[in-house]
Amino acid sequence: MTLIEFTGVPGSGKTHLCRILSDRLRSRKIPVLTPFEGVAETNAVRRMGAKFVTLSLFALTHIPLAVRSYYTIARTRQSSVLDAVRSYATLLNVVRIVEKGRRVGDIVLLDQGVVQSAFTILYAAGKVPNADAFNGLPVPDMLIEVDADGGAIAGRRRSSRGR
Repeated sequence: MTLIEFTGVPGSGKTHLCRILSDRLRSRKIPVLTPFEGVAETNAVRRMGAKFVTLSLFALTHIPLAVRSYYTIARTRQSSVLDAVRSYATLLNVVRIVEKGRRVGDIVLLDQGVVQSAFTILYAAGKVPNADAFNGLPVPDMLIEVDADGGAIAGRRRSSRGR
């Protein structure tokens, strides 16, 4: 398995570039796994519901990992319950996708991966976690920083709110 992660601020084009690379690799018959597999461009409530069910099933079948992830985030004293839930869901989703990629040997493309998860957790942390808090998390083989000018990011953010 090869793990490639895109990082950048919201609206910089991570998901867009991830989809383009995924399509190009698939057109060359290279197996690729992405976080948006099976997630149609439907409304946000349906996407969130699908993610909730998928992550709940993953947590129930990987209890030690789910508990360890929960305590890692809980020790950081997130600034709000929403930040804690968002951090936990992002981290679990990344681990779930990478684990699936390991089983099938695909290239895994993440538009919000390990580094982005760690940043999300640390950004809203009231307390910095211990140095070993992120031990055992997958390490990307390639990290691609996506940058865009402020006007382009603002335009993407405005258009995404309409979806």
